Amino acid sequence: MHRGLYLGLIALLAACTKPPTNTPIDVKWSQWSGRPTQPGQEVTIPQGTNVLLDENPPPLRGLTIDGALVFDRKDLTLQADWVMVHGRLEVGTEDNPFTHKAEIVLTSNNPADNVMNMGAKVLGVMGTGALELHGKPYASSWTRLGATAAKGATEIVLEKAVDWPVGAEIVIASTDHYGWQAGVDPAKPRSERAIIKAVNGPRITLEAPLSYGHYGADADGIPEFAEVGLLTRNVVVRSDEKARDSSSAAYQVGGHLMVMGGSAKLSWVELRNMGQKGKFGRYPVHFHQVGDAGAGSYLKSSSIRESFNRCLVIHGTNKLRVEGNVAFDTFGHCYFLEEGSETENVLSGNLAVLVRALKDDQRLIPSDSNPAGFWITHPANRLTGNAVAEAGTGYWYALPKRPIPFGRANQDLTWMNDIRPRTTALGEFSANVAHSVQNDGLNVDRSHDSRLCPGDADRNACKDHKLADLTDGVTTVHNPRTDPKGSEGDDAKNPPVVADFKDFVAYKSGVRGVWLRGVNHRLSNPKLGDNAIGVTFASNKSYLEGGLIVGESANGTTRITGTWITGLVGFEHYDGHVGVEGTTFRKFSGTAQRDLYCNGVKTATITVRNAAIGTLRWTSFGLTGQNYVKNVKIEPGNTAVTYDPPPDPCFTASGRDPHDGYRTAVFYDADGSVTGSAGKSVVVDNPFLLTADCTARADWNAHVCGHLYGTLSISNEEPSPKPLAGNDLSSALTLTRDGGPSTRLWGMPNAFTYFEARLIANRPGTANLFTYTAAFGTANRSAKLRVGYNLRALPDGTFPQGSAGSFVRVALPVPSGDVWIYRNYYFSEKNNKTTRVATLAELDADTTGKVYYREGDTVYLKLFLTQADLEGKRSASVNYHICTTLECK
Repeated sequence: MHRGLYLGLIALLAACTKPPTNTPIDVKWSQWSGRPTQPGQEVTIPQGTNVLLDENPPPLRGLTIDGALVFDRKDLTLQADWVMVHGRLEVGTEDNPFTHKAEIVLTSNNPADNVMNMGAKVLGVMGTGALELHGKPYASSWTRLGATAAKGATEIVLEKAVDWPVGAEIVIASTDHYGWQAGVDPAKPRSERAIIKAVNGPRITLEAPLSYGHYGADADGIPEFAEVGLLTRNVVVRSDEKARDSSSAAYQVGGHLMVMGGSAKLSWVELRNMGQKGKFGRYPVHFHQVGDAGAGSYLKSSSIRESFNRCLVIHGTNKLRVEGNVAFDTFGHCYFLEEGSETENVLSGNLAVLVRALKDDQRLIPSDSNPAGFWITHPANRLTGNAVAEAGTGYWYALPKRPIPFGRANQDLTWMNDIRPRTTALGEFSANVAHSVQNDGLNVDRSHDSRLCPGDADRNACKDHKLADLTDGVTTVHNPRTDPKGSEGDDAKNPPVVADFKDFVAYKSGVRGVWLRGVNHRLSNPKLGDNAIGVTFASNKSYLEGGLIVGESANGTTRITGTWITGLVGFEHYDGHVGVEGTTFRKFSGTAQRDLYCNGVKTATITVRNAAIGTLRWTSFGLTGQNYVKNVKIEPGNTAVTYDPPPDPCFTASGRDPHDGYRTAVFYDADGSVTGSAGKSVVVDNPFLLTADCTARADWNAHVCGHLYGTLSISNEEPSPKPLAGNDLSSALTLTRDGGPSTRLWGMPNAFTYFEARLIANRPGTANLFTYTAAFGTANRSAKLRVGYNLRALPDGTFPQGSAGSFVRVALPVPSGDVWIYRNYYFSEKNNKTTRVATLAELDADTTGKVYYREGDTVYLKLFLTQADLEGKRSASVNYHICTTLECK
């Protein structure tokens, strides 16, 4: 009986006790004949030799590990100018983490080093090397406040109990704005470090009072809970103190960890003062061109703090797991996918707090001046449950047309030519949070491009790039397709794929919670609050579905005020077709004063409204009259709509901002949830769009109308088109309705040749029969003039009532002499030429679409859409080309 109990205990102990390492040890460092005898020596552990590090070596010139180096289970420090791992470097294992204190210190004695082309101060992994660093684990690496912490408090309450050690450093994220929009100096961030004095379940006592308050509550439905991250770890990789000494030549030239082969598995590691400011390839943690071998590596529950050049760089690497990490006080884009070739990586549950801008020649790419917590260059990656606070932008999908190579000088890059980030489906974006950012919480737009091989050019023509080789702010349309290499314009042959950005939370954004540019995007169930603008889609077939948008929440420590305010808006219509459905809007009310400027000179001060819904304020670009709302809930006491009057255009020597789109802005209320009447439209205050049947809403600066609003477009399509409007207030292209109200157009910005406006279409069976007369702002006449009429369908495929059979009658100036007019885009005398009729009555009676009426140098056309034109379409258009040559040749 006793013998059996004894044997059972022995067996239990054996089962519960894991060996400190699975690497067979040949010799202890203290007894190894190859150990250094004095500081500054270079040491190599040969292949086939496995050494147990049981004492602190003297500072080394360098260490090459071809065999294995395993840290003994005691407090140890390894100092070296560089460490290169071809074999195995082990500090703890995944199954048996290291619980003592271990430091790897990369020293600054030889800044001109270039160890295996990895530069100086490198901890490198090459070939089949294996880096295993596993610190003491805790229940969580970061959490959130469970209650608001006031300025001056010495205790915080977390949302759950933690087991963090006394004396450890933590970071508490700001929940205020971060930028001048709210009067906050970005040089004085409100995220702050603190030291733990005591832990009692979810309660943490701090060694010093808080310098700022930190919100930790539901703010009118928006979860505005400050993140709290553990910075301290017992396994540390860091730079020596010279990297922090501004008087040193090594200032902000930190160590860097670079994986170019093999594997690296890091958990519960602290990486401090790493990265080298302004240097490509010198980052705190860098997975460099290891391809699918990234599946054998991970970075988990670690901290990257006070770094000088990014946080984590994934370059030409796929299938890497990045989970539960805390990054704090870093420069340039933080979690960074470099080229646009990186796919199937998982970034889950990571935190980025205080991501600082790089300026001028310290930038590696132009947008480092507006750094993102997560910079994503290929959509086929998974981002879930991450959080960003105090950055330029939260999450930035900057998708190049083709990957932009870095550091691939001797490689054949033909394979890159088949990678299409802009037409690839989204991997996953769900349950991410961004707050206290200067610009947008989520931005899907504005990539960079190569000056060496722009657009579709062969990637072999541009194997490496520097800052000067890159253009910035390139308009980027994400149009995901079933086959990324197939046609973007044929839904039948290459069906679109919806990119669904799910359950996003954004608050205290200086510009927008969300900006999306693309086709077939969804923003599902977001919670957005305290942003200057909630959501803007520069998109087509893209919709906000569900969720909550709050104007100004109970978290009122900072608010967007002064000259920065645009008037808070929850959802902005833009481009199209876009819409919002099933979303609740809360706490949008009040007004503010806004100063207007042109060429740096103040021109006016206007009153702007805070409102749930609007149109991108004073846009010059095109819209559609069928941008829509449906089943939205605008809570009592809120202003539903804002249509502040557009200022006059601002003209400069190089162009102008004419506000054409906004001047004829309209959106469609599908079910009456805004206007109270299904099928009505909300229309900007422009007499050109109004009749006596409309109802004025002075509180919106808008009208509610029952008309059908189509889009009329006019374009000079000559090979070298002449302007049809001028660069001053007196030279607009004018559309006039029946000799009465008119609207002025100057065309798309910097192009006086394309014009677009919403107008009242003639519905079949209605009494009104409007004629719209165009008068050009210049004496030019076009030898190839296109005029078009367009309607858009709602997401369910239906068009507004009266669309079938609707038409627009338009009168256009044409050159003297003969003209040939063709319906749509096939210029054929046999199939789609039009013939001249003798009277307007004959034109009005026509149902073929192949006649026109001419009176002097004015041509009248009837642009109409039949049921067949609408059938199965999401966009229905009719176009005519008026040419001075046969078949427009």
